[in-house]
Amino acid sequence: MVVPWSLSSVLSGSPVVFDPYVTGTRTVAKRWNKWWTEARQSYDSTGIRVPDAVGPHPGAREKIADEPVSDAGVNFGRLARMGMFDEYKKRINGEEVAGVAVSSWQRFLMGL
Repeated sequence: MVVPWSLSSVLSGSPVVFDPYVTGTRTVAKRWNKWWTEARQSYDSTGIRVPDAVGPHPGAREKIADEPVSDAGVNFGRLARMGMFDEYKKRINGEEVAGVAVSSWQRFLMGL
């Protein structure tokens, strides 16, 4: 779940919460594994180590997360680069805060 928010007057005011982006964790995990192994451009290995026989109630020290064979930049699992949020971001960027589109505020505040 991603829950974007802003302040009602951009730099001050009450919190304003936008519609959240919600999807299942299994869907996300499958999608990032597919992106990592098939779409990512890399000279390093694109393999992933998937733990065996993970049960519904793993122990506190049990390794249950998928791990890349090679990830020097520690980027495995970064969702934004996979395009999952593209349509969602377009919609949120069209929302207004203090009468101005979110995308315009982003450009202004980042000095673009």
